[in-house]
Amino acid sequence: GVRAPSAPINLLNALYVAANYPINEVTLFFNNRLFRGNRTTKAHADGFDAFASPNLPPLLEAGIHIRRLNTPPAPYGSGELIVHPITPQPIGVVTIYPGISAEVVRNFLRQPVKALILRSYGVGNAPQNKAFLQELKEASSRGIVVVNLTQCMSGRVNMGGYATGNALAHAGVIGGADMTVEATLTKLHYLLSQGLDTQAIRSAMAQNLRGELTPDD
Repeated sequence: GVRAPSAPINLLNALYVAANYPINEVTLFFNNRLFRGNRTTKAHADGFDAFASPNLPPLLEAGIHIRRLNTPPAPYGSGELIVHPITPQPIGVVTIYPGISAEVVRNFLRQPVKALILRSYGVGNAPQNKAFLQELKEASSRGIVVVNLTQCMSGRVNMGGYATGNALAHAGVIGGADMTVEATLTKLHYLLSQGLDTQAIRSAMAQNLRGELTPDD
């Protein structure tokens, strides 16, 4: 295909930053900004601002000078690189939409899934349909980890904010804070590969392991 004109400068800047700045984490350099990898999402199909970090500022910006920003550091930002073994895990992703039925969710959960990402409205709201909530409750009781993420580009889930979100919590759904879908999928693949029990995975999903979420105050 045709090489994008920004590719050479992005590569050169990425190499320069890697060689000269002690940022010990997975990052993405694009359009003069260095993003934390697990906070980044694709935001534009073909524009120069193709990537965004909606809930965390960039780590640095490059212009005439490179400016390091006061972005909160990721935990465990020092020490040797440790590569953990990860095996592909069966994980489903369901986007809530008006009129979604319990049967749709049931069909996802009938498959051999170990986790389900629920992309809900606003701060974590979903229909209060009894059959829908029952499917989620039964899935949680079977050990399936159900994580609630907002469909919004930015912001975080707060299931205690409205009755609809509170109903999800009572059904065993856990909040995904302000993680992106990509980070949540990666985190679930990692945790499910470690041989942990369901409760340990649910607990770890709420923890800030590598800067992928903003902890509660």
